[in-house]
Amino acid sequence: MLVVNTTEHGGVEEHVRELGAGLQRGGDTVLLVCPPTREADYLAATSTAAGLAVKRAALGSHGGRGAAWAAVRRLRAIFQAARPDVVHVHLPGYTGGRLALLAARWARSGAIVCTSHLAPSGRVPLKVYAERQLLNHATDRFVAVSEHSLERQVLYLGQPRSRSAAVHNGVDVGRFAAGPDSSLMRKEMGLPADAVVLGTVARLTPQKSLETLIEAMPDIVARQPEVHAVIVGDGPSRARLVGLAEALGVARRLHFLGFRTDIAECLRAFDVFVLTSIFEGLPISILEAMACGLPVVATNVDGTPEAVVDGVTGRLVEPRRPRSLAEALLPLLADPPLAHSMGAAGRERAHREFSLDRFVLATRAQYEIALSGRGRFAWAGRVATARAAARTWVGR
Repeated sequence: MLVVNTTEHGGVEEHVRELGAGLQRGGDTVLLVCPPTREADYLAATSTAAGLAVKRAALGSHGGRGAAWAAVRRLRAIFQAARPDVVHVHLPGYTGGRLALLAARWARSGAIVCTSHLAPSGRVPLKVYAERQLLNHATDRFVAVSEHSLERQVLYLGQPRSRSAAVHNGVDVGRFAAGPDSSLMRKEMGLPADAVVLGTVARLTPQKSLETLIEAMPDIVARQPEVHAVIVGDGPSRARLVGLAEALGVARRLHFLGFRTDIAECLRAFDVFVLTSIFEGLPISILEAMACGLPVVATNVDGTPEAVVDGVTGRLVEPRRPRSLAEALLPLLADPPLAHSMGAAGRERAHREFSLDRFVLATRAQYEIALSGRGRFAWAGRVATARAAARTWVGR
């Protein structure tokens, strides 16, 4: 059973769907639990299309303590009916994840595995740390999406290293293999036939810091007049970013495509991929770009250097530095053989290190470890943990 209290569609949701579909292809029975919200509709629909059983259930605590307990009871009933061998809770640090963990323990479900996807960059408040200790004691196995995230979870959240492992995200590399000619997609994007295209796929949120890309565009266009930038994705920052592009005089060189489902086709229309995030777990969009044979210029944050090898598959730059970003992008935009060479190296690395099969099998191996170690934790201790968790978490 995979549980995620999604509030948008991004890398976490792609991770969950691909994991569930891969496990199902391997012979496991998978049930996905996600909320009955508009934001989760795409995840539910694509998961159903992939053959997963999907259960929609409210996972939040909007409405106070009573709503939280109602959510716990609903989840408990789902767990008791399904009797899963493994409950894999994604985003356990948020309310929905904590309620799912509590319900799974109350229902005496199988082994509990948690994936946080992100980790704190420094010390957390004492209350948060105390709450996390309850989660640590109630979880059989922790899976981080990068080695960097794992180290920070152990250091700042007291997560037990002995029950933790890093499993890199993976993508369906075959889906991003060379496809049909990209000229039609470029035309649809509104690009001139001779344009040099740098592009990104990202939610339009402060985390992605797309203003860094937009602020770099005047320098890039001044030296490479044929360059256009394509932004695939949507989010609350869109109006602000469009306004910034207009203020800097580069609006005609920026193409905001909004939310798209044809990501592979979009990527094939790019010459260089860029990601300007200020923090990440291990970005799936970067892995998709690498699988597509694109050189990647990205910010040197969190798990990104575990995917992008600076000077080999792309370039790494410090976040929020438009001039540094422009200096890293310009050689690739001006030198197609260099871009092709780095892109080819990235494709080979994606096939070798970040395939979907590798990701699914490595995650399933963590389930086996979690199941084999469950006898080490007494049920009395788990019940005490659940009671303490209920007092601390419910109603937040």
